[in-house]
Amino acid sequence: MPNFTLDNEGNTELHLAVLQRKSIHDFLLIIASHSFPDALAMTTTCNNAGYTPHSLLILSTFEPPYQADEHGQICRLLFGFMLGSSQIAPITQPLNIHEMTREYQESASETLLRNLVIATEVINRTRRLLISSMTHPDTNCITPEERMVLVSRLNISRNLTTINLAHASTTASPLELLRLKTPAHLIFRLGNCNEYTNVSLQVLFQEYPHVRAEKFIVIYGDHGFAVIGRDQNSDQHDYRTWGPNAVVMDAWGGAAYPAYKIPDKLRTYQVYQIPEGERLYPMANILLSFNPHYHKLACDIAYQPVAPLSTLSSLFGNKVANKNENKAPNRLKRARMT
Repeated sequence: MPNFTLDNEGNTELHLAVLQRKSIHDFLLIIASHSFPDALAMTTTCNNAGYTPHSLLILSTFEPPYQADEHGQICRLLFGFMLGSSQIAPITQPLNIHEMTREYQESASETLLRNLVIATEVINRTRRLLISSMTHPDTNCITPEERMVLVSRLNISRNLTTINLAHASTTASPLELLRLKTPAHLIFRLGNCNEYTNVSLQVLFQEYPHVRAEKFIVIYGDHGFAVIGRDQNSDQHDYRTWGPNAVVMDAWGGAAYPAYKIPDKLRTYQVYQIPEGERLYPMANILLSFNPHYHKLACDIAYQPVAPLSTLSSLFGNKVANKNENKAPNRLKRARMT
């Protein structure tokens, strides 16, 4: 948990330093007075209006204005810390199921632990099927030419998906539409959070056909993920009502956790550019904190499977589609023994 204070508007000390037109020296003092993890987290904290300190600095007007060199210095300082805060596990790195269950097993119910194990299994399988993303922080260090290749491949994949969906029946169920969305993702083996969520749901319903899951999006932010085990009588917009067994299954972000952990663990995506003179450079994928006073959650698609989808083996062989009904309970037992 971050150890820094927020005012009633959700501002950190760095937000307030921008609003009070503090000098670069003041910004350095604020950062130095906090631990390195807290300093990183402050730079990616969205206030209740959705602004980070960096975006507030870019959009604010001051009288008298900052001198250009000092404005640029503060921008680069905040931008550098934002890059550091956005470092997450590589997009192909699997989750450690034993570490995850140890984190929650003292207080979690059997159902919650089972849902966490299922989510972890599905995420790891998804991360073997898809191996790159244009929006993941992994791509912050690639060249512009490599980025353009990713953009082209993703556009082709999405165009093929659009063609597939154009042939869908007007009465097609969400599950049938999901099956039409995933082949292109799997062929090109890349996607952003939308594609990763689609593939994770396809894998989920193949492996655990009776699990109910939903695709969620962050409104006023940019991220999508799946949720399993949500109480159907709960308010879709309020994670606090989702029940004790609801689990976030974020294949793109590489995270599975109880829904009540959303304020601590959910991140939203945004592209940032740092100004330098008359130009804007470089472009970077930044992950921002989730602020429930600004960001809103909404169920995009609800799935209610009653039978398995057509197997993924038609696309990738039996290794992907091999199913074991007792897998999650067995994994849970082994995880608890460690």
